[in-house]
Amino acid sequence: LEAFSNINVNRIQLKLVGINNDEINKINKDAKNVECLGNVYGDNLLNLYKNALALVYPSFYEGFGIPLIESMSCGCPIITSNIEVFHEVCGKGALFFNPHDITDIRNKMLKVYKNPDLSQKLTQTAYIQMKKFQIKEQSKILINEINNIIE
Repeated sequence: LEAFSNINVNRIQLKLVGINNDEINKINKDAKNVECLGNVYGDNLLNLYKNALALVYPSFYEGFGIPLIESMSCGCPIITSNIEVFHEVCGKGALFFNPHDITDIRNKMLKVYKNPDLSQKLTQTAYIQMKKFQIKEQSKILINEINNIIE
């Protein structure tokens, strides 16, 4: 929220999913251009991904990062924490930031905003990366591993 508030671009709105207005007011009552949507599912979530400038996904620790896969499958560029698991999930299909550095987060958001070519490259690379997580690909990997064990 702090990184976004320092951007000063009036045309961009931050949409927070999974958090409501009461929670955000505890953090920052003066937040401008911020909309708290609470929990979002189905087509509403799909529309958010498809119409977003980017998914900004800060985290200090994450088990896997399902929103990253969802974002990749919808063609939404990803800006996320430079934690190991996110590098594994996104490969080169995301722009990574230090989650402890507000300036780094802000700069990465601005970089995607100001550079449509970068945004498109991230989207294309992420789409290729996302295919690694499809059931068919995972099944092939599992079958190969089983065959290696049997042999």
